[in-house]
Amino acid sequence: MLLAPWRSSTRFASRAPTFRVRCARLPEAKRLLVAIRTHSRSFVVVGGRSEGEVLQYEVPNFPASPERGSHTIFFSRVFYIDRSDFRLEDSADFYRLTPQKEVGLRYFKPSGAKDDEYYLIKYKSHKADESGRVTDLEVEIVTHTKKPKAHYIQFVAQPEPGVDPKLVEFRIYEDLFKVDNPSALTNETWEAAINPNSLVIATGFVDPFAASTSIYHHRYNCTRCCSLTHSRTHARTHARTHAAARVYDKFQFERLGYFTTDLDSNDNELVFNRIVPL
Repeated sequence: MLLAPWRSSTRFASRAPTFRVRCARLPEAKRLLVAIRTHSRSFVVVGGRSEGEVLQYEVPNFPASPERGSHTIFFSRVFYIDRSDFRLEDSADFYRLTPQKEVGLRYFKPSGAKDDEYYLIKYKSHKADESGRVTDLEVEIVTHTKKPKAHYIQFVAQPEPGVDPKLVEFRIYEDLFKVDNPSALTNETWEAAINPNSLVIATGFVDPFAASTSIYHHRYNCTRCCSLTHSRTHARTHARTHAAARVYDKFQFERLGYFTTDLDSNDNELVFNRIVPL
């Protein structure tokens, strides 16, 4: 295990590095949608569109600065949401999808939508496995003429009928120790103070902007460009002309934090490491 690099060993000092990393990465980290599954699969959600219909939306890379470019996302009959965004049992402190609560989908509007109409999804039914864990949801799209007091969740949809989004790996780092000052631990107590969730490896689906690009490992040379061997700094700089999701590139995955593309990534498998939570 490795101590998460953005955290210090004391409570007093831990906030400043986190704040500095967040402020430094915010202007350049493109914001993307993900559907992550920490314990099992993301929910398959079916409903709202006719079979075979796929909508495309241009969404900003940086919502606070739309002039800085955009990318395309899809919405289709089958889409995925984060497992934490649905519960069968409602409660007053849960603001996402339940059989009693409707939610909106980030960026979603059906074709031909009017400016004074608002669209939410509503629970219809679900399927569960042998253990009782919900695996599939069926929903319907409902229209409101007044702006509803609803929360919005993220989703990743099939880009083509029957074609799932790209499955990727997320490495979610937390503090290595459960105590504020691990240097005060003794040989007898340090092992019990280790955080068992200091690294959680999960899988899920990511915005097609990150999933559809080619990975270029810019380590010590630019073999795709020339036969010369360069320093690590030059290699990273030289690689910026090649692809949008390169090793060490950074993204803000909504509601999860800031991530960077890991060296273990390749054109077939993508791995993202969390640098700092939101």
